[in-house]
Formats: sequence, C-alpha cells, structure tokens
Amino acid sequence: MKKFLTVLSLILAMFVFVACVSDDDEESEAVDTGSSSDTAADSGKEGDTDTAADTGSENQTDPTNPTDPTNPTTPGDPSDPNCQPNCAGKQCGSDGCGGVCGTCGANEMCNANSFTCQCEPKCDGTTCGDDGCGGTCSCKNSIDTCNETTKVCECVASCGELECGTDSCGHSCGSCSGGLVCDAGKCIPSTCVDSTCEGKVCGVNGCGEPCGDCGNPHDFICSIDQTQCLSCSCEGRECGTNGCGGICGTNGGNCPEGQSCSIDGKCVTCSCEGKKCGDDGCGKSCGNCNSAGNPAESCSADQTQCIQCSDVTLSDLVQTAASDPANRFFDYTAEYAPNGGSSKNHFSLQIYNNPNNCYIDFSRQTFDTCTLDKPTNADGICAFIKEYSGDIIDKLYFPQSGVIHIPNMYNNGSFNDGVLLNDPILVEVDKTTGAPVPDGKCFRVKVKNFLKAKAK
Repeated sequence: MKKFLTVLSLILAMFVFVACVSDDDEESEAVDTGSSSDTAADSGKEGDTDTAADTGSENQTDPTNPTDPTNPTTPGDPSDPNCQPNCAGKQCGSDGCGGVCGTCGANEMCNANSFTCQCEPKCDGTTCGDDGCGGTCSCKNSIDTCNETTKVCECVASCGELECGTDSCGHSCGSCSGGLVCDAGKCIPSTCVDSTCEGKVCGVNGCGEPCGDCGNPHDFICSIDQTQCLSCSCEGRECGTNGCGGICGTNGGNCPEGQSCSIDGKCVTCSCEGKKCGDDGCGKSCGNCNSAGNPAESCSADQTQCIQCSDVTLSDLVQTAASDPANRFFDYTAEYAPNGGSSKNHFSLQIYNNPNNCYIDFSRQTFDTCTLDKPTNADGICAFIKEYSGDIIDKLYFPQSGVIHIPNMYNNGSFNDGVLLNDPILVEVDKTTGAPVPDGKCFRVKVKNFLKAKAK
C-alpha cells in the first residue's frame, strides 16, 4: 500500500510540474513576437535588443528612479540593502540612505541646499558682543545699552533733570500737583483749557496731562489716535522693527539682497509683476503717478492704478504746546481747507534733532519711524494729515511722495523763516500699521509761498 501511495504522489508531482511549464511557455509565446528588436516586454531571449524595461536585460539603470542606487542625484531607499550612500562634496546632511555625511559644530547649521556647515549667529536681541561668527550682536531695543561686563542689553534708568513724566525705560520721574502740568519733563503752570481725555486710554490730552499709561515702552506703545495700547513684538516678523524701536530678525532688521521688508515684517522678493506704479519693494520704480503734476495722482494701495487726489491749502505753521525745544523736538501744525469746520483737522510736521539736510524726500520716510514720541528716521522729520472725530483721530494720511525744503534751518532743527512743501502727496493709511487703505482718499498739499513758523 505504501509503495502504491508513493508512486501515486510521484505521478501527481510530475503532472503539476508539466502543467506549470506548459503555462509559462504559453505566456512567453503570447508576449514574445520572435523579432530581433523586441520591446520592453521581451522575455530576454538571445539575439534580442532589449530596452530598459526588459526583464531579461543586464546592467540596466533608470536615472529617473529615486531608489536606483547607481543614481547619485536622487535619494536612495534606506530600506534597500543595495542603497549606496552619496556624500560626494557634502560636509553634512543626508547621505541618501538614512545616514549622514557629517555633523556641524556647536555654533553651525547645515545648509539644506549646499550641504555645507555654516556659522549661525547666536543673537536674540537680549545679549550683545561677539555673535560667535565674527560679527557683533546688537540690542533689539534702540534705547538699551550693552553692559560691557556681562554682555547683557540693559535699559539704564535715568531721570536726570526731569521733574515728571517717565524716563526712557518707562520708569516714573514724578507727577505735578497744585495746578501744574507736565510739559517735556517740567512742571509748568497750566494755561490750557482743552484738557479732555474722553475716548483716550493713553498718551496725553491737549494740556499735556496723562490719559493713561501703557506700561513698559519696550513692550507697548500708545496708538496714534490714543485709543489703544499696541503690543510690540517680533513674533511672526523676520525683519523691520517691533513697533517700539526694537529690531526683528537676525540681520539687523534687514532682508537679503533682492528682497525688502513688507509692512507685516516679512522678507518679500522685489518685483514689479502686476504693478503699474509705486516701487518694486527695493526702491526701483514700477511706474510714476502724477508725473505731469496735474491732476494730482497717487498710487493705489495694490499698486495697480493711479488715483486722483484732492488739493488742500495750508495756513501758517504753528508750534504746538507739546513741542520740546530743549530736546530739539518741534511739532508744527497747520489747519487745512476744506477741514469740515473743525480746527482739529490739520497737517502736522515734526522735526527732531538736526536733519541731515534741508531738502528731504518724503518717500524715504517709513511709518514705523514716525509712530514713537519723536521721529526716528534718518531725516528726523515726519509728516501727517490728521482728521478728527471729536478729540479722536478718525483718519490718518501719510506721505507717499513729495519734497520738503527748509532753507534756513538752525543747527538744532528749528526754523522761523518758513518752509516750502513741493506738492507732497499724502495717502490714507491704517492708523496701526501704516498700510495704505484700499480705495482710501489722498491729498496733494499745495503751498505757493513759505509757511511761516509761529510759536504758540
């Protein structure tokens, strides 16, 4: 019986083997045409000219296959035992097979494009001195100083001759009493009648009396309309300033060459694509509005069109009570017509320190250098048109173009002979960010003669 079963098993095995061979032959015959130049499906018989997909060809490579170990330009499959690491010309980064080509030093980072180790400056704005890469770390807040011993940025409190108000670090220097008001750090008799703080949460009223305190000037700033305390932060910003004089980013607030810092603190590529006017973001013109001078035009918020502006005429400039000649800060205002019947609506010209020259291009100003107590741009000059609703600034206009000429400026930044405004264009901007308001109005300031400066 055992012999019979053994013989039967052998017969069945032979039958299965024959059936498998028969199937393979039929399948091969169905694909192979027998031609001497078979396609990629050729079975690989002798004499055939195989293509890369031929299952029978030898030494074939596919340069588009990312798992091909012979292709050095593409990463391999780390799970493939035949994956060949590629570290040619690499100091660091992946070898393509799950390994690394080297590690960078403690103060270095691996550049993902060049696979080279590059020194990474260790600057966070709170320390100063050597950045570890041959450069120097600077303090993010302009009012900070570097402690040369500890290399820590510090704000040194100093009231000096101030009798009231706050010092540059936000520390109180005292308050005034007995009918006196604080004016530029001095307690003086109040002759002001416009003392309302209605609707204001910070800053001062028309008499220089405080309407509220925003706290540390490193962290908060009073909005231009005095209705809110704005938080100063570099969170989400890679360039520019934080709004309180602090620098954002690791490159001194600047962007790489070919890029500029946008209003929201992002480095954007300079381009005129889709723009009809304004600049490309790096100071090169994409087209000029108002080139003929009449009618007055400005570039729209999206830079796709030129929009027509209204003309305003100014009266004499008047030095306001908030000015501080002792610290070389002068704020002049001039009512403009039409002003809706409110003397609150005015053109404001601020001058701090001695400007570098008396011929100043308004287009060089940036909004964030004009939101602090005093102008912080290189020219030391800021200009606004302010429209009020009651005692609150309702609309704000900032220069887009134009020139100011002050021919007889004293060495402290003041003047009394007059100033000439060469048709500056001011456009409506957001009171917080300074971004042009879509479909907002614009004004051209027309002055035929010098505006005389008068003390209040």
